[in-house]
Amino acid sequence: MEGVLRVLIIGGTVVLAMWFAYLSQRSKERAEVARHGGGDGATREDLEALQQQVGELAERVDFAERMLAQQRESQRLGEPREQGRP
Repeated sequence: MEGVLRVLIIGGTVVLAMWFAYLSQRSKERAEVARHGGGDGATREDLEALQQQVGELAERVDFAERMLAQQRESQRLGEPREQGRP
C-alpha cells in the first residue's frame, strides 16, 4: 500500500509540473501576441488580402444577380415581337 501511495504522489507531482509548465508557456505566448498587436505582419497582410478578395467576389455576385434579374424581368414581361412576325 505504501508503494502505491508513493507512485501516486510522484505521478501526481509530475503531472502537476507538466500542467504548470504548459500554463506558463501558454501565458507567455498570449503575452507575446498581445505585445505585437494580435499577430505578425504576414498574418495581417494575408487577412487584408483575403478581405479584398471577398469584396471583389461580392461585387461579382452583385453583378451576376443584377444580370439574372434583368433576364428574368425581360422573360416575365415578354420581349416585344417585331411587326410582320407571328
